[in-house]
Amino acid sequence: MSLLIYFLKVSLALIVFYLLYILVFRRFTFFTFNRIYLLLTSSLSLVLPLITIPGKSMAVSEQLYSLGIDWDSFVPVYEAHSSAEQIFQGNSLINFFLLIYLGISLTRLFHGLILLLKLKHKYRNGTVHSRDGVRIIVHPKVESPFTLFQVVYLDPRNFKQKNMPLIRHEMVHARQLHSLDLLLSEIICSFLWINPFVFLFKRRIKENHEFLADYYAQADGEGLIPYMNALSIELSKNYDSALASYFKSSTLKKRILMLTDKQTNRKKRTLYLLLVPLIGFLAMAFQQPLPEVIDEGSLLRIQAGSDRALTTSYTESPSGFPMDEKYRASITAKYGKMKHPFTKEMKMHVGVDIAAPIGEAVYSTGEGTVIKSEMDKNYGNLIVIQHNESYSTLYAHMQSRLVETGDKVNKGQKIATNGTTGLSTGPHLHYEVRKNGENVDPEDYF
Repeated sequence: MSLLIYFLKVSLALIVFYLLYILVFRRFTFFTFNRIYLLLTSSLSLVLPLITIPGKSMAVSEQLYSLGIDWDSFVPVYEAHSSAEQIFQGNSLINFFLLIYLGISLTRLFHGLILLLKLKHKYRNGTVHSRDGVRIIVHPKVESPFTLFQVVYLDPRNFKQKNMPLIRHEMVHARQLHSLDLLLSEIICSFLWINPFVFLFKRRIKENHEFLADYYAQADGEGLIPYMNALSIELSKNYDSALASYFKSSTLKKRILMLTDKQTNRKKRTLYLLLVPLIGFLAMAFQQPLPEVIDEGSLLRIQAGSDRALTTSYTESPSGFPMDEKYRASITAKYGKMKHPFTKEMKMHVGVDIAAPIGEAVYSTGEGTVIKSEMDKNYGNLIVIQHNESYSTLYAHMQSRLVETGDKVNKGQKIATNGTTGLSTGPHLHYEVRKNGENVDPEDYF
């Protein structure tokens, strides 16, 4: 899976999870449930595209993966380069942009770390107090109270006046370790900065933190009115930007609405179960569909339906290598059983795969008649040549076809150029030899 396809899948997952939250859960007063939802879904968006769902049998696997989307169709894997040098240059350009992207990601992450260190350094000489197991640092430079991990930072005025609504609010942030949520969201934003939905998730996480702190702080205090007065007083103050939770980091209107709103009916908690089928749907959609098995036997028969191979006057069997001899050492997959890339089960590979640059010549390994020359969604550009009543050969994934159905070809004649069409992970030729309708090892005929 290419990095571009991975980002496409992550973006789709983020959009779907975010819309569900906005449309259904955002107005709920189940703030703890919402916290779990936001953290879980933002993390799942990164993981789901990497999951391969195993099937206990080939039949189950084929049904499962048939629900997937052909993601490779969204992004062209290769351009029609004419030489290996051009392919190398194209890959170098991709790697160059990838390095720039990762450089920006690491810079953002490093910048966040610097801000965090500056914040701790700025208030390092404050007076340390303790309340109910939570550290409180009082410092004259604090403009608006905030919490960083399990430490609450207060200005001298609020501490001296024992502004309990504000102190209780910040202690909720400390006890529930809201800074860890912000740290996770900051890491995700640093590496997926190109996707605007990661920043929307971060904003909703911070907003929900304030709802959580407001809910618990006013419930343990003197009442709603004194607490809302404290909210309005702190609204006009400034605060630093870092991985910290601030008393006034959400709009006053939203927080008062959530404080005064009627508690959501507890039965609506069952709506969070909507997440289960949604995760399942996305997991299946992110699977690459299994390649359909082509019935090569039917390709080698007359379209009228005869079970006999096409009658021919040729007597030669296919022999020789289907590409330039220098690519004999470039066979990347041999004839025989091998692990299926999707189901991870052992499955028969009925031909050989020969890696070669796009545009390299593909040759017929014997004289015969072309009985198939077409584009197939799995094999890409496909050519089948019948050599005599017993033997036929199949060539797949080419960039272009130089012969048509019905053409007579000679041994060693150029019939196509190598490519990476169809279900292919890179430029190569898939070559098969069939004897009496059954696949045999092509290397026995080189």
